[in-house]
Amino acid sequence: DDLHRLTSLASLNLDHNLLELLPPGVRFLTALTFLSCASNKLLEICAELGACVELHQLDISHNLLVTLPHTIGNCSQLRKVSIQGNPIQVVPPSLSLASSLTVLSLDADPA
Repeated sequence: DDLHRLTSLASLNLDHNLLELLPPGVRFLTALTFLSCASNKLLEICAELGACVELHQLDISHNLLVTLPHTIGNCSQLRKVSIQGNPIQVVPPSLSLASSLTVLSLDADPA
C-alpha cells in the first residue's frame, strides 16, 4: 500500500475492484476531496477515513456495508455522500457534523 506517498492526491476512484476493505493508506490522503469506492465488496469503512478532512464527495454505494464509522463526522467538508445499495441499518449521528452536506443518497439495497 503505497498510498501514503500520495499526500497531494485530490481524487481517487476505486470502483469495481472487488475490494473488501479500503487500503489502510487512505488515512494519509489528507488533501483528498473525492473518493469513490462504489460497486466493490466493502464490508466496512475504516475509522481512518475520518482523517480525510478535505473530503467533499464520498461514493461508497453498492457494497456490503451495514454501518459507517463515527469518524465520518470528522469529514466536515462533505457535500455529497452516496451510500445507496448497502444494507445500512444506522447512519451515525456524527454525520450531522458535516454541515456542508447537501446530498445524502440512502436508497435501500433491493433484496
